[in-house]
Amino acid sequence: MSGDGPALALSYGRDFQVEVAAPQYRTVEPHQYRYKLAGRSDEWSDWTTDARQRYRGLWEGTYQLDVQARNDRGQVSEASTFSIQILPPWYRTPWAYLAYGLGFIGLAYGYRRYRLVKRERRQARERVRQLERERVVAERLKEANERLREANRLKEDFLATTSHELRTPLTNILGSLEVLRGMMDGDQAKFLDMIEKNGQRLKRTLNALLDLSMLRSGDEELDLEPTPLDECVERMASDLRADAEEKGLAFRVDLSEPPVWARLNDQYLEQILRNLIENAIKYTDDGSVEVSTGTVDDRVYVEVEDTGIGIDDEFLPDLFEEFKQESRGRSRTYEGNGLGLAISARLADQMNGSIRVETEKHEGSRFRVEFPRASDPASAEMEDQDTVRG
Repeated sequence: MSGDGPALALSYGRDFQVEVAAPQYRTVEPHQYRYKLAGRSDEWSDWTTDARQRYRGLWEGTYQLDVQARNDRGQVSEASTFSIQILPPWYRTPWAYLAYGLGFIGLAYGYRRYRLVKRERRQARERVRQLERERVVAERLKEANERLREANRLKEDFLATTSHELRTPLTNILGSLEVLRGMMDGDQAKFLDMIEKNGQRLKRTLNALLDLSMLRSGDEELDLEPTPLDECVERMASDLRADAEEKGLAFRVDLSEPPVWARLNDQYLEQILRNLIENAIKYTDDGSVEVSTGTVDDRVYVEVEDTGIGIDDEFLPDLFEEFKQESRGRSRTYEGNGLGLAISARLADQMNGSIRVETEKHEGSRFRVEFPRASDPASAEMEDQDTVRG
């Protein structure tokens, strides 16, 4: 018996049968054989005269089949060895495992891609819902703004109409007071003075409401012309000096040299100056009020400084807002409608100017209104004539 040689390769799942034979030399009884399949069992099988051995259900791998023969005299041959290799099934080959790995990678990538697409779709739906909500909010805001604009327009129309309707009879009342003043004297004249004082106050309030309505509407076009700032300041100071002296305040005017000019509407400049100077006098109980003019670079300014009550820092952001006053409610110390500074700031802005304030509580305030500087028309004309002569 001889079986040395290359391994016998068999497919997985197939049964295989081994048939052996040994030479017989003067033997009467047939030979006996025994088998051992290393890799499956390390024990020899029982002796048998069957020269065939069938094996079933072997797992893939390499096996070693050992066979021995024995004659009737008890002589045992050397073991013959056969190498047998059971090949794995196709689904357990390296190529199959490679395919499994690639398939797993593909599945993992596909699953990840699916999750990404699903998330992107969810985010897209959320963005669509968010855009829809924003669109609804925008439409509601637009409708609310339109209602607010309409309400504001109605309010402005109401203010303008009401102010006009009230100012006409008020003017008649004040005119009638002048007629009555010549017919009364003594204590009766004091009542007329009280009526006139309060009537003028009401008239100023109505005028302020009309001015505010005009400025809000933007319908008024200002006619800006070169204006001598000092003349306007001196004129307003002369009108209001008596009010300051009546309260026992020192009233000083410091005009620049030479006079300064700016492109302004003199009517609205007077209104700004009147508001600033009247406020300084109203909020100053002791000390002085000073009005001055000057230039800084290419701008001219008017300053109104007082030693009055000053303004709290917390109120400064609302200082130029409409209907805002530092003292509020019925217990407020000073009268007013909270429109003077708001109107002044709007007028200054429309004349390319600005207003700012420096203040300290209980020490006083300094308001400065600035405008772009303009040339003196007379000087400009003389320069033009000199140029022509030259």
